[in-house]
Amino acid sequence: MRRLLIHLILCIFLASPFAQASTEDNQAKLLYNTYQDRVYQIRVIEVASGEKSSIGSGFQISPEGHVATNYHVVSELIHDPDLYRLEYVQTTGETGKLRVLDIDVMHDVAIVIADDLRDSSIPLGDASLEKGTRIYSLGNPRDLGMTIVEGTYNGLLENSLYERIFFSGSLNPGMSGGPAVDSEGNVIGVNVSVMGGNQLSFLAPVHYLAALLENVKKNDSKPVSNFSHRIEEQLIEHQNHLSSTLLEKAWKTVPLGDATVPSEIAEFFKCWGDSAKDQDILYSHTYSYCSSRDDISLSSELSTGTVEFWFDWYATKDLNTIRFYNVYGNAFRNVDGSREVDKENVTNFVCKTDFVGVNDIDWKVALCIRKYKKYSRIYEFVISAALTSKIDKGLIANFAVSGVEKEIGLQLSQRFLESIQWKR
Repeated sequence: MRRLLIHLILCIFLASPFAQASTEDNQAKLLYNTYQDRVYQIRVIEVASGEKSSIGSGFQISPEGHVATNYHVVSELIHDPDLYRLEYVQTTGETGKLRVLDIDVMHDVAIVIADDLRDSSIPLGDASLEKGTRIYSLGNPRDLGMTIVEGTYNGLLENSLYERIFFSGSLNPGMSGGPAVDSEGNVIGVNVSVMGGNQLSFLAPVHYLAALLENVKKNDSKPVSNFSHRIEEQLIEHQNHLSSTLLEKAWKTVPLGDATVPSEIAEFFKCWGDSAKDQDILYSHTYSYCSSRDDISLSSELSTGTVEFWFDWYATKDLNTIRFYNVYGNAFRNVDGSREVDKENVTNFVCKTDFVGVNDIDWKVALCIRKYKKYSRIYEFVISAALTSKIDKGLIANFAVSGVEKEIGLQLSQRFLESIQWKR
């Protein structure tokens, strides 16, 4: 009878939330102790000074010494290999050299290798978990040493061009490139980024890493011979995915003043708007802005792969034609003078301004194009168009797309202008 009572008490205890919490605490401790020697700090060292330029995390994924991390962790080295070198640091303080083998800029993963790392690795799993499942992220936050963070798997980020796992956990700078594992210790994702706060974090799903590792092994673990060419290929792959999504379907439009204009033209776009509240300006002004939610960070100074467009609607009953056109003309600027030019990465804008008719609407259009210096086929387009046929109202439409070939940029720009209709 005494044994039966003890057994019942144990069953009730193990089924209680307190016992579950204790088990989860032990799981985090077990994972930390098991994997602390397989998760490394990744350091980008500036050669001239011998000091750290940036840090991240990485983890071993094969007995042959392959280490996974983020592309953005090693991007400085990719762009300036003569100025930087790469090393890992173990929790024991031991260091070693790393070489970059391959990268995936769209999903922000990279594989590096160390010749002196052997045997131990973290197994790759899959991301087919139920929402609410407890998962664990490991990494080296802010150069403070290895840590493990518990959080919740919330599925894939909705309405995104590329898959991202939504992780409710406190990722911090320096943890980028570390592993996120399930309770069995299998990698389900790679730490990527934080948005808006410490509890809004994102992971690259493990299948992107698995595909990159397979490609590395097919090439006998030889480094990519030309990383600029590799990045350009991946930007064109992104462009093809983006353009096929946008050019092969109808665009959603909404009313704005006396026109209808593009709005959330795909699931991965978000739009915002506002109107002037000052009654003393003698004219009305309504503004809207839309952008894609996915960009590609090529370096700390250069992001690409984005589409954005914005509109300004002006109308007046109180200003005469000259005064209204002063307001309207000041709002229409040649984009060549309004956008900062990064001379290290891109050329100056080359702009052409002309008067054109689209859908029976007369526009003054400025089209500006600039080229990426390291990627000969990649461009950035900015188009600004102002309605010219009305004396007391006007629409200014702007469109910008980056990381595309010239033909695709022209097609998207034309599609944008053709999507604007005047109410009759």
